[in-house]
Amino acid sequence: MSAGIIILAILLILFSKTYKLIFVTLLGLLITYILINTINYFYDKHQISEFLVLDKTPKGYLISWNTNRYMLISSQYLKEGYRYSGDIKILKSSDETKISYFTFHTIGFLKVDNIIEKNASPTIQHHIKGLFENYPKYYKKYFINLVFGYGYHDLKVEIYYTFLKLGIMHFVVVSGMHFSFAYFILDLLLKKVKNPMTKKIIKFIVISIYFLMCKLSIATIRSFLFLSLWTFIGNYRQQKFIMNAKIFIAICLFIPHSIYNTSFWYTFLISQCIYFLFLFEYKKKIYLSIILFVLVQVNSQFLNIWYRHQLNITTFLYVPLLSPLMEITFYIAIFFFPFYKFLDSYFMFVDHIFEFLSKWVWILEFDWTFHWFGFAIIVALSNSIQFIIWKNICINKKL
Repeated sequence: MSAGIIILAILLILFSKTYKLIFVTLLGLLITYILINTINYFYDKHQISEFLVLDKTPKGYLISWNTNRYMLISSQYLKEGYRYSGDIKILKSSDETKISYFTFHTIGFLKVDNIIEKNASPTIQHHIKGLFENYPKYYKKYFINLVFGYGYHDLKVEIYYTFLKLGIMHFVVVSGMHFSFAYFILDLLLKKVKNPMTKKIIKFIVISIYFLMCKLSIATIRSFLFLSLWTFIGNYRQQKFIMNAKIFIAICLFIPHSIYNTSFWYTFLISQCIYFLFLFEYKKKIYLSIILFVLVQVNSQFLNIWYRHQLNITTFLYVPLLSPLMEITFYIAIFFFPFYKFLDSYFMFVDHIFEFLSKWVWILEFDWTFHWFGFAIIVALSNSIQFIIWKNICINKKL
């Protein structure tokens, strides 16, 4: 699938030079709603399909299938990082039977008959985990999780649980922020390259390699496609908002099951909000930073209420407090990764800070559940307002 996403990026780069004002957000939501109902119709049928074993847990095997995560209880021995195929049947798929695994909600439990191993070698991610198997604890705990978005089961549980309590899970879920950090590093390293096309090609190749090494998710797919397009055809601010919306339409069409993934909605709402704000001029960047922080937090907390039935009050304090630390930590991890003893000590220091702060959190619990239809209406209204403002103010005034 990763190779297919890279091919899609190349096609979008080649055929996206002509932009027209279309109702991209509304169209994307319409397609999403249609897909939700279409997939629901066929959802409980048997399917001969491939799946990837992500982890072996006390509850069973955590697997990835159709961009979602499921729990598979099987007496057959399966190897982590390997792909298998079989006759897949979803046993439980309603909201009432969802189970939470770290920050991800699985659709439910799977039954798979006639399991057959598909590949003779594990995934790239499994190889990367193997390379760091004998490294010190804190180096393993933070480096792979921060840079690539996955890690070793026991250590991953620790870091995810702590970051979830602090409300800073976006630092260990690889997204546009991580790709932006990587892109910024590339800009610094390629400053002396004078040929613009050579620089663009190098950026695309490096970003593609980084994408292949990361955990595949809607956030990484969106980030990779967006940066690929922006590298070759990005010239003005309006393009960001349009490109991002078009990418989500492409994801809906090529990966329809992604609409069941919480990552899709987090990435969609938050990225559209960010690129919408970038359409406007600001006298001081501090104003943009404040507005951006507030709106992103509102979107994020809304989704937390929706999916997790929680409202983390202290995250409004911890996000601005810890964001500079985490950004510095990411750069230190990249530039000093060969010096694992130094990084192990540094990560141990950072870990103690997180453990201390995680003891001081205020989380409100909610007891209701929501329906997809109501969620779709709210998202449609929110993004319709964004589009109307963008069309009537930004274009007319040529901001």
